[in-house]
Amino acid sequence: MPPDADNLEIVGTFERRFEEKNWATVWPASGVIRWADGSIEPETLWVKVTAEKRVEWVKNQLGQCGDYHSKWSWWPRTQRGRFFNLSLFWSAGYYHWLCDVLPRLYDLMPKLGAEVQIILPPRMTAWQRRSLELIGLPQKQWLPYDSKRPWKVEHLLYASPTAMTGDQEEKSLKWVRDTIWQRCLGGPPIRAGWRKLYLARKNTWSRSLVNESELLPLLLERGFEVVDCGTLTFDEQVRLFSECACVTGPHGAAFSNMLWAPPGAIVFEIFDPTAVRRCYWSMSKNLGHQHACGIGLAVAQAGKEANIQVPVDEFIRSLDQLFANKGQGAIEN
Repeated sequence: MPPDADNLEIVGTFERRFEEKNWATVWPASGVIRWADGSIEPETLWVKVTAEKRVEWVKNQLGQCGDYHSKWSWWPRTQRGRFFNLSLFWSAGYYHWLCDVLPRLYDLMPKLGAEVQIILPPRMTAWQRRSLELIGLPQKQWLPYDSKRPWKVEHLLYASPTAMTGDQEEKSLKWVRDTIWQRCLGGPPIRAGWRKLYLARKNTWSRSLVNESELLPLLLERGFEVVDCGTLTFDEQVRLFSECACVTGPHGAAFSNMLWAPPGAIVFEIFDPTAVRRCYWSMSKNLGHQHACGIGLAVAQAGKEANIQVPVDEFIRSLDQLFANKGQGAIEN
């Protein structure tokens, strides 16, 4: 691993809180919650540090929340009733939605009475809506956010995230998997995975393989399929990965779909040395998959994360070794 990698510290689970407070202000786009006493809820911004550092860290995270600093924040709209805000900081992303947002509903939905309205973030995608249907959140309680102004709600129910983003809590993560398996597939996969998937990053602005054309023929010889998850519906992704035995490619949101793979899948990520992240290692650990990663060469881009050049011979040798040693633990090259 690069010695200066900054995203590998394991923070772990949060102590679960479930409480109700009056007259909280909610920014559904970014997930920010401000309580009636003027304090910001730090967990919604992924701040889990000592009290001495908390103010500084909250301020830094709020700097990325354009809606919080908008002029419209001066005129919140009053909403009477009981509410639960589903969104969190970064919750628009595919990984964060599956691994941060949906696990919050574990053991929570029975506590959300039929009168509680669930505030949804703006511009909900088709896959977000479908995931809520499959997880069993009643549509009659959905309240999509459609305003520039924050909402000042009479009663807000709050539930902590289950774990720091980038980490997972095993029971809640498996609950998401098992619930969606049941409603999408009729139950867990009935056989071990067999498909080998290469996750192409089509129409992306970073972390693409610049020498992908050298690598793909060797992967195709080994029975891999080239998959662009951005062209698939949510249900199609669940079904495809429920048949998966191996997934590889440059780090990206499509790896989140390992959630649907039968336990024991091989997960082989490709990173550039300037952006190494722990989230899929953590997912693999909790789901019983075998994780490995390879560090390629960074191909710098102005103002963007680097693209990646892969040492093809080293990559193929490592991939073959993973299959030869399947079930004996991960390798890291």
